[in-house]
Amino acid sequence: MNTRFSKQQTLLVLIVLLLPLFFINIRDSHDWGGDFAQYLSQAENIAEGRPHQQTNYIYLEENSMLGPPAYPVGYPILLSPVVSSFGIDFKVLMIWQTFFLFLFAVISFLLFSGRLSNLLSLLLVLVMVYNPWMLRFKTEIVSDIPFSLFLLGCVYLYTVLKKDKWWQALLLGALVAFMIMIRSMGFVFLLALVLYALCDLYKITVRKQPESRKRLAFNILLVAYVVIFTLISRLVFDSMGSVFGAYISSFSLLDFSRDILHNLSYYSLIFRNFFYPAGGVWEFGSVLLASFMIVFTLLGMIIRMVRKFSFPDLIVLVYLLVIMVYPYRGSGFRFLLPLLPFFILYAVEGIVHVKSGFRISNQTLLSLVGVLVLFLYLDGILRIISEQDISIEGPLKPEAREVWDYIRENSPENGTLAFFKPRVLGLFADRKSLRAPSITGPAQLDEYYNRYGVSYLLIIDPYSPINQRNYIKQYQDSLKVVFENPRFRLYSLGGE
Repeated sequence: MNTRFSKQQTLLVLIVLLLPLFFINIRDSHDWGGDFAQYLSQAENIAEGRPHQQTNYIYLEENSMLGPPAYPVGYPILLSPVVSSFGIDFKVLMIWQTFFLFLFAVISFLLFSGRLSNLLSLLLVLVMVYNPWMLRFKTEIVSDIPFSLFLLGCVYLYTVLKKDKWWQALLLGALVAFMIMIRSMGFVFLLALVLYALCDLYKITVRKQPESRKRLAFNILLVAYVVIFTLISRLVFDSMGSVFGAYISSFSLLDFSRDILHNLSYYSLIFRNFFYPAGGVWEFGSVLLASFMIVFTLLGMIIRMVRKFSFPDLIVLVYLLVIMVYPYRGSGFRFLLPLLPFFILYAVEGIVHVKSGFRISNQTLLSLVGVLVLFLYLDGILRIISEQDISIEGPLKPEAREVWDYIRENSPENGTLAFFKPRVLGLFADRKSLRAPSITGPAQLDEYYNRYGVSYLLIIDPYSPINQRNYIKQYQDSLKVVFENPRFRLYSLGGE
C-alpha cells in the first residue's frame, strides 16, 4: 500500500522516535546477575591484552548451569572498546547496549517494510522496542540484544542479496561467523543453510529445477566461509570448546521428551507475558492483548509455514527446535528475543487472516491494534521512567562495595572464595571464586572447599543458598568472622 512517506523518510522519523531509548532507564547500577560479570571480566582481559577466558571464575562441571568457563568472545570484543575507554561504567555500558537495540529496531523496520507499508512497519517497531520488558532488559549487560541484532541482520542480508557474487558470500559469511562468536546459538543459521542447500540439491537432481543452482552454489560457499572463520576463531580465541562442553553436559537423552513438554509450556507462558505489561487501570486490556497475541502468532506461523515457507521461517523452526530440547528454563523472554520480529510478522499474518470477514482495511485494523498496544504500554513505561533513578539491588550497593574493598585489601591475591555469585565476586573483588552445587550437604561442601583451596566463605542476606548456611552451622568451630556489615559476613575457613 502506498503512503505519503517514502521508506527513507519513514526511517528518519523512526530514528527520531527511537532517540528517547538513550535516556530511558539508563542507570549506574546493575543487579546481581552473573552473566554480565563474566562478559565484563572477559572484556577487561581483551582491553588489557590478556587471554579473554582467564577470569577469576572457577568452573565446576557439576554446576554447569551456573555458566561455562568462558563465554564466546564476540560480545566481550564488542564491550572491550567501552571498557578500555571508560572502565566499568554502567551508564556508558547501558548506552552502548541501547545502541545495539537501536540498530535492532532499524533492521527490523527494513525487514517489516519488505512486506508491509512503511508507516505500519514503523508502528510495529515501536511496539517491539517500547515494550516495558524491553526497556528493562536493555539495562542487562548480556549478549542477547547484540546477538539478536546480528541474527536479524544476517537473515535480512540473506533475503536481499542476489546470490550471484562470491564476495557477497564472503561478507555474509564473516558476519555469520562473528554472530556465532557472540553466542554459540548462532549455529542455527549454519544448520538452516545446510538444510536449505539440501532442499536446493533435491530440486536440482530430482525435480530438475536448474534455477536453484545459483543459490545452491552461494549456500555452499557461504557454509564453507562460516566453517573456516569459525575454526580460525576457535584456534585464536580458544573458547568455543569450553562453551559447547559446558552446554552439552547439561543435556540428557533420557529427559528429552520431558524437556520438550516443559519448554513448550514455559515458552508459551513467557511469550504471552511479554505482551502483558500488568498494572494500571487498563490491566484487563493487557490480559486480552496477551491472549490474542499468542493465538494470532501461532495462527500466522502455521499459515506462513504452509503457504509461503522461506529461509527466515526455516531459521525460526530450527531455533525453536534447539531451545525446546535445551533443559535450562530460567532465561525468561531472553531466548525468544531473536525471533521477536518474525513473531510480530506472524501475528500480522494471523490478524489479517481472521479479519477477512470484516469490512475494514488491513492497514487500518493493524494500525489500530498497534496504537492500542502502545497505549497499554504507557503505564509500564511511565513507571520505569519514575524509578530509573533508584539504585538497583546488586553488587554496587554501598554494603557490597565495602566488602569488595575489604577482600581486595585483606585477602591474599591467590586466595579462593566461595560465594553464591562467584563471577560477580571475581569481577569486583578480583579473587578466584566458586559455587558448589546447591544439592551438596555440609560434608560435601567441605570436600569441595578443601579440593579447590577455598580460604573464605562470603554470605549475603538473604540470597546465600541454604547449603552454605548449613555448612556454617556444622563447622562453626573452625570458622571465624573476619568482616561483617548489615548485609555481608565473611568467614575465614580454619578460623585463622
